[in-house]
Amino acid sequence: MSAAMTQRDGLAVLAILIEVMKQATTAMRAVKHYNQRAFIPAFDVQSLLPKDLGRFYRYNGSLTTPPCYQSVFWTVFHERVQISKAQALTLHRIKFLIESDRSTSVRNDAPCQPSTWNSGYRTFIRRHLPPGTPTSLDQNQWEKFIKSLGGCDRPTQSFLHPDELEKVQSVCTSRGGKMLKENLCISKQPFTFVTVRSTQGTCGIRTINKETKHLILACEVLENQCVPVHFEGNPTDLKPSNNARDCQDPQTRSHASTFKMTPLWLFGFVFIFYGF
Repeated sequence: MSAAMTQRDGLAVLAILIEVMKQATTAMRAVKHYNQRAFIPAFDVQSLLPKDLGRFYRYNGSLTTPPCYQSVFWTVFHERVQISKAQALTLHRIKFLIESDRSTSVRNDAPCQPSTWNSGYRTFIRRHLPPGTPTSLDQNQWEKFIKSLGGCDRPTQSFLHPDELEKVQSVCTSRGGKMLKENLCISKQPFTFVTVRSTQGTCGIRTINKETKHLILACEVLENQCVPVHFEGNPTDLKPSNNARDCQDPQTRSHASTFKMTPLWLFGFVFIFYGF
């Protein structure tokens, strides 16, 4: 894909809008978690497509994420496909797990609630406080480091120093964090971290910036401890409100855990063909 995305008309995308119904295709039943491997019995791929393939909208466009190359020939079908409510929740859960330093659409309604993402804390540490993080802003060092992590698929990555692990964890407690919104807490003190932007799929470094801002972290309970599971960007340099409750305020823990969902028509099955 990395070669095709740079070519004119290098990619063709079939986009299908989805709506939630009581009954739908069973093809997704076995897949419930991000990165889970599951056996799916043979099924007709045609069942994932609209019955009417003759009505569609077509235009030349771009990738929807950086580097946003203008290399996509989009086809958006007029007819929607249907999935069940359970499958919709699975899609929302997976979308949350794949988040990459951006706002997510599936969250608890308050911080420090039981998490549905068992590996969330481990993933957070691996992505944002990995051992061997470069101490300089040398481009060659960072490119080699990101390749060693296998992180070329994430165009924007933020790294904190591993020595600050305890301080980072405290953001999800009353000692170091204030409630912001939903399951997000913001640090009481600013942190210095490095944000690296690279070309998706190649690890080619575009920019390396040292930033000092208040951290915004999604905080959820795993093994009876409120821990960070997601690094949220802070592009507007938000600061904690003096009137906000502490992150692990006892009143916070009494809230019921719920999911908030955006309209599912924002989702689509996207099929990519190379060298269209």
